Amino acid sequence: MSSSTVLGIALATILVALIVFAAVVLLIAYGIRRAAFAIKGEEYVPIRSTKQRKYEHQDIRDGATSESMENVLKHYLQTPVVGKYAQATRAALENADRKKAEYIAVLNSKFQPNSISWQKFASAADATQQAILQNCAALTNYVQTFDYAEYHRLDRAFKAATQNRGAPLDSTAAAKRQMLIVNLAEMEKLKASNEQLSVELDKLAIELGKLESIESGADTQKIVEEIRSLIQETQYYSQASK
Repeated sequence: MSSSTVLGIALATILVALIVFAAVVLLIAYGIRRAAFAIKGEEYVPIRSTKQRKYEHQDIRDGATSESMENVLKHYLQTPVVGKYAQATRAALENADRKKAEYIAVLNSKFQPNSISWQKFASAADATQQAILQNCAALTNYVQTFDYAEYHRLDRAFKAATQNRGAPLDSTAAAKRQMLIVNLAEMEKLKASNEQLSVELDKLAIELGKLESIESGADTQKIVEEIRSLIQETQYYSQASK
C-alpha cells in the first residue's frame, strides 16, 4: 500500500471521527437543554424558535394571500403555545380552495353555471372562502405577535403565587397576563370558526347533492343562513385582532 493511500485513509478516519465527535457534542447539548427546560417545568423551545422574526402584517384587503400567509406561518409551526394555531391556520388555507372546488363541482351538477340559482349558492361558497381567509389573516397576525416567553414567565409566577411560593403579580404584570390569555382565546375562536365554516360548506354540498329543485331546498336555505351567521361572527373576531 502506497504512502499516499495510507495518508488518505488516515485523513478520512480523522474526518469521520471529528464528525462523530461533533454529533455527540450536539446531542449532549440538546439533552442538557431539554433537561434544563424540564427541571424548570417549561415547554421546550427549539433554538430556532427563539429568533425574533420581522413582523409581516396580513390583511386580505391589502393584498394578503394564502401564499403570503403560508410563508409566514411556516416559521411558527413548532413554536411553543402558538404552534398549534400556525398548523391549524396553514391546514385551513390548504383546505379552503379544495373545499370550494369540490362544492362548485356539486353545484355545477345541479344548476346551469351562472344561472340565478347557481349564483345564489356559489355566493355562499365565495363568502365562506373569504371568511376563512379573513380568519387566517387574523390568526397569522396573532401568531406573529404573541409573546410566548412572557406568557410562560407570567403564568409560572401567577401559579407560584397561588401556591404561596411567590409574590402576587403587580397590576401591570397581571394586566399583561390577562391580555395574553384573551389573545389565546381569540385565536381559539378564530380556529373554531374556520372549522365550523368548513363543516357547513360540506353540509351544504351534501344537501345540494340531494336537491331536486330550488323550491325543495329548505335544508339548503337553512345552512346558507347558518353560514351567513358564522360569517358575521368571523367579521367580529377578525376586527378584534386589529
